[in-house]
Amino acid sequence: MSNLSDYYLGRLGRLGQLLKAVSPSPDRPLRSGLVVFAADHGISLEGYSAYAPLRTDKLVDWHLQGKSPVSRIVNHINRPEIIVDVGLYHPVQHQAVLSHPVRRGSRSFLEQDALWSGEVDQAVQRGFSLWDNISGWQFDIIGVGELGVGNTLAAEAITCAMLQLEPEQVVGSGSSADKVIRQKIDIIKRALQHRHPQPDNYIDLLMRFGGLEIAALTGFIMRMFTLNKKVILDGLVTAVAAALASLVVRGKTDLLIAPSLAAERGHQYVLEELGLTAIWNVELNYGEGLAAAFSMFLLEVLS
Repeated sequence: MSNLSDYYLGRLGRLGQLLKAVSPSPDRPLRSGLVVFAADHGISLEGYSAYAPLRTDKLVDWHLQGKSPVSRIVNHINRPEIIVDVGLYHPVQHQAVLSHPVRRGSRSFLEQDALWSGEVDQAVQRGFSLWDNISGWQFDIIGVGELGVGNTLAAEAITCAMLQLEPEQVVGSGSSADKVIRQKIDIIKRALQHRHPQPDNYIDLLMRFGGLEIAALTGFIMRMFTLNKKVILDGLVTAVAAALASLVVRGKTDLLIAPSLAAERGHQYVLEELGLTAIWNVELNYGEGLAAAFSMFLLEVLS
C-alpha cells in the first residue's frame, strides 16, 4: 500500500501502516488469528444480562456452528478462531475448543471475592502459556476476544477500582437495555463497599471481581508483550485485561491496537490509560472478538 492510499484511507490508513510493520515479506500473506477465552460469572445470577446466567456455553456453541458474526468473518477470510475454555459452568465437548478450566465459573462478587488468589494465578498462567500450544500457526499478528455472560460488569467494576472512577462514569448497558444501567451501578457500588480492591495490584483486582477469562486474557497479553507481538484488542473487556497486563509488563502498550470504541462508557477511560486511540467508532455493543475479527478482515483487504 502506498503512502498516498494511506492518506486517503484516513484512520484506516493506520491499519495499512500496521500491515507494513508486521508483514514478514511482500511475498507471504499476513498470518493472523483470533484467540477467544470463555468462562462464566456467578454475578450473572443477578439477572441484568440479556443472556441466561451461567450459559456462556450457548455462545460458544453459536461460534462453533459458524453462526456468530465473529465466526462468519474469520471463516470468510480463512483464519482460525481459537476458543479456550478457562471456566465455563457447562463444559463444551468439542475438538475445536481448548479445555483448560480452572474452575466452573467465578463466584458472585456481591457475596464474596470472585476468585481466590491461586485461581487467579492459574488462569493467568494458562493464558500466558497458551502461546506454546498455538505458536505452530506462526501468527504475525493476533486478535483477542472473550465469551462470558456477565463479564462486562466485571470489567466495569475493575475499571472503577483500577482508575478510581465512579460507576456512573463507567457503566453502559452491555448486552442489555438501558433500563438495567441503574441496577449495574448499584451492584458495583455495593461490591466496592465490601471488596476493597487494591488499584495497582492485578491479582487483587481479579480476585475481587473475576473473571477467569479476563485473568487468562491478562496472562496471554503479558506473553505477547514479552514476545513483542502485536495484539488487536476488541472492546472493554480485552482493554481491561491489557491494562492489567501493563501493570506487570511495563512499556509495551505500543504493541496494542484498539480498533473500535465500544458503547461502554468506561472503554474510553481504559484506552486513555493505555495511551491508545480507537481507529474508528461505530459504537459496537457486541464483544466476543467482533471488532478484532473485523480488523483482521480489513487487514486482509488492505494486504
